Amino acid sequence: MDKKSKQQEPYYDSTTIKLEQPLGVFYVFKIPASKLMKVTFSMAAYNQNGKLSGVQRKLKDERIKQIALYTGATNATFPSPIILSANFDNEGNFVDNDDLRWKVIDNKLQIPTDKPLASIIDGQHRVEGLKEAAKSNSFEDFDVLCSVYLDLAFAQQAEVFTSINYNQKKVDKSVAYELFGYDLEDTDIDNWSPDTLAIYFSRILNKDKKSPLYGHIYSSIDGDEKHHKWFLSTACIVESICLLITNDATKDRYTIHQSVFLVLLDVKD
Repeated sequence: MDKKSKQQEPYYDSTTIKLEQPLGVFYVFKIPASKLMKVTFSMAAYNQNGKLSGVQRKLKDERIKQIALYTGATNATFPSPIILSANFDNEGNFVDNDDLRWKVIDNKLQIPTDKPLASIIDGQHRVEGLKEAAKSNSFEDFDVLCSVYLDLAFAQQAEVFTSINYNQKKVDKSVAYELFGYDLEDTDIDNWSPDTLAIYFSRILNKDKKSPLYGHIYSSIDGDEKHHKWFLSTACIVESICLLITNDATKDRYTIHQSVFLVLLDVKD
């Protein structure tokens, strides 16, 4: 009986704080760095047959080394949360096995297994820095603050990533625009913001063989500038189109998203 009970104990559990925001519900919790390393993974953003996959920028080795070095300092601190989306494997497949799924029961987050089933939306360099630091025998484990969304689709993970990084950090604008347009096929055209519409037009201009810009628009996700002699970035095209539509694309985007949210509240009520 005791043996059976022991087998049913989760790999880790923690008291959580539940937050409800327009995008959805997420939970704040703490977890030892040693355990966080095992249960998380990063999916780098890349172009797969014309469709964007993943939500992360490429890792920078120098930054990882700096974080690893900082981790060993006597005054090291990581007050900002690592942001996660749980219940997906590292190939992007949804995890529906209840024995493996992360879940919240009675305000406690339960992580049943040490399998990496949480995608890192923001904080991948910190996690990789911790992994590098943990290779040293002098590494001392400590708690890390995290926020986790449960079952958040990759399109929404991309939206969270860009919301955090586009206005707050130096992120390549082309990457940000590609991520903003990640789920064009799955969203209502009536709810598209000016920059989303501009992304749609930029994709047509790049793929239509009759377009003067056919094959000449790229983002840093694509890597090399293909095989043409000249190129324009996604950001350049999107921002140029936006100037023909509005004087303030950012303000319009948030106004439209706010209006959609209010409509959803009315429907729910």
